[in-house]
Amino acid sequence: MLKKLIIILLLMLPCLSVYAQKSLLNQARNKTRKVEREIKRSKRDFDKVGSMFSSQKKEITEEESLSDTIIWEKKRYIPKSGLVNDYAYLFRSIHGAQQQVKFKNTKDLNKIVWDSAANKYYNRLDKINAIDENHVVLGWHPYWMKNEFKDYKYNLLSMIAYFSYDVNPLNGGYNDPEAIKDWRSTAMIDSAKNHGVKVLLTVTNYGKEQNRQFFSDKDVWNSLIDSLKVLVTARNGDGLDLNFEQIPAANRNDYTDFVKKLRSKMGDSYIITLQVPAFNNNNAIDFKALDPYINYFIVQGYDYSYVECNGTPSPVSPLHSINTDCPSIVNTYDYCIRNGMNPAKSILGMPSYGTEWTLAGNSWNAKARFERYITYDDVMSEYNINYQPFYDAVSGSTYFLVDQGNSTRLVWFESQQSLDSKFQWALDHDMKGAAIWALGYDGRQSGIWNAVATNFGVDPLQEIFPIGYDNGQLYSIMASFQNHRRSIGIGVVIILYFFIIGLFVSLLDWRVREIFFQNLTYRAVFAGVIIFLGAMAVFLISGGSASLFPLLIGLLIGALVVYLITTHYISYRDKLP
Repeated sequence: MLKKLIIILLLMLPCLSVYAQKSLLNQARNKTRKVEREIKRSKRDFDKVGSMFSSQKKEITEEESLSDTIIWEKKRYIPKSGLVNDYAYLFRSIHGAQQQVKFKNTKDLNKIVWDSAANKYYNRLDKINAIDENHVVLGWHPYWMKNEFKDYKYNLLSMIAYFSYDVNPLNGGYNDPEAIKDWRSTAMIDSAKNHGVKVLLTVTNYGKEQNRQFFSDKDVWNSLIDSLKVLVTARNGDGLDLNFEQIPAANRNDYTDFVKKLRSKMGDSYIITLQVPAFNNNNAIDFKALDPYINYFIVQGYDYSYVECNGTPSPVSPLHSINTDCPSIVNTYDYCIRNGMNPAKSILGMPSYGTEWTLAGNSWNAKARFERYITYDDVMSEYNINYQPFYDAVSGSTYFLVDQGNSTRLVWFESQQSLDSKFQWALDHDMKGAAIWALGYDGRQSGIWNAVATNFGVDPLQEIFPIGYDNGQLYSIMASFQNHRRSIGIGVVIILYFFIIGLFVSLLDWRVREIFFQNLTYRAVFAGVIIFLGAMAVFLISGGSASLFPLLIGLLIGALVVYLITTHYISYRDKLP
């Protein structure tokens, strides 16, 4: 029995070896494909960087900016391979080393960059000044920010949500008359519209009891919707931003029904966004049912400091948490996806503020006391000048630690680096864009908007296309000849056809035959003309890509046939009496 088992194992060894080799080969192929993809990606990035820093550039002068057409006299393009490349020196000698390229002037045309390898032209933006059309960036304008709107980065915003219409749950009216008075007159809306930014009105209702009261009376729904429609229409607004927090689980279907009614009365032309709280939403948002009526779901990636976890002050906006039970952006997002949120309709909300804490000692585990919320502008002006910020890789947030003797000051905030990592994460998870709470909190600091521009802005290299070239008269003639070579080739075939027919018809006359076959010069001339026209026709019709080998074989066979016919005719004639 043992011998049989050994024999069976020995017989199976080759099969197992083949299987193992196949498995290893498959793994190797997969690794190779990954490496090849990385090489291709790196090559694209390298080419892009090469284009960015190419020496072949043209700055648009102030005088040229007033013209409708920009003319760039530049080094002539020579392909990397082919006939022109093989005879580049002769080509430049005939047509010149320079050429003029013409472009249509536009307000965004800043610096023209030529990618000589691919022969492509780009408009290089020194500063990213617009959001990519595939992304959305929203910012909230709190009414108390008043005239801060004059410094907003409108070119890096798709929408501004005016904050806010705070709902009176008993009648659908508003709780803050000052905010609505400002909505009716603020120049922020006009400024946003002038910059092509859409304007929404944020609707807020906070607290379980307030939401329970509101959803219990559908007449209040109608009153609220009518009031909102009047306000939005009066300022030519573009839609509404809903921020209902701490909705009781029992009102889940009521919230969906309210949004349906809101969409029905507002119409499809208006934008409706819906904010998803960072936590404690009591499963009150039915993503699948709401999806047809909502343009964007804004996932609040901030306000996590409210939650005490592990006994230490948490960041305002942690991407991950060491303790998986602690709330974080990833946990919130995963919850939303599991419950039916469409990632392509989602926007990640980020804070432009931080938190200050005092630790009773010099340890992270020391008792912490919350001091205040602090704007990004104040963080930069009060801390960034004198202290070194630290980046926490787990939460993806930035902090300052300031030794105060018997205590330590801890400041959590979102820097350009931390925002960049979170925006990248959002894009990797197919989110549509970002939202910033709140506009004006950044002052004139550039960090937040640098991160926005890097991740959601247009590509700094925008491909542009010439509207014309001036290569000289001779080049134009040759280019025209090249463009119509097939038609010319067909014409040569027709000429060749009638030339050969004419020759055969002429040879029917014995006197022509006498001269033709007795005179070698005539035969050579006729053969040369036929060969020349035939070769030209093949070259023109094929575009120069046809192989010369079949043509040479044909010429040899033709020469042999002509030789045999001529020899036979002369021999026949010599035998005549």
